[in-house]
Amino acid sequence: MNHGLSSYQYYGCRCEICKRANIENTKKYLKQAQIKFASEPSNFKNHGLYGYRIGCRCHICVKEAKKTSSQSYVAGREYFKATGGFKSDKTKHGTSTAYQYGCLCQLCQKWKKDQHVRLRSIAK
Repeated sequence: MNHGLSSYQYYGCRCEICKRANIENTKKYLKQAQIKFASEPSNFKNHGLYGYRIGCRCHICVKEAKKTSSQSYVAGREYFKATGGFKSDKTKHGTSTAYQYGCLCQLCQKWKKDQHVRLRSIAK
């Protein structure tokens, strides 16, 4: 197996060489998408979540990104209420996502308390 973009995408390798290749490829793609997007500013069919993901912050793109994010959290909360578990294996207790889904275990409550303390110390 040669390390680089293809081993990152197809074989799941996460060594430094493969991660760097993926980051560079993503940057290149986003740059090309931004150039194409900027060259057609009046083409509103590309605005929305796609536009937001490539860096557009017009009112259409921001509104769509907020709506999508909100729908995701609502679905996560409903799933947690129904099953007591998380939809994704990536979601762990003691994180903002777990707390926002409605988990009130000790780890999640500790995260909330620590977050509150951290924010109060920043505000001072």
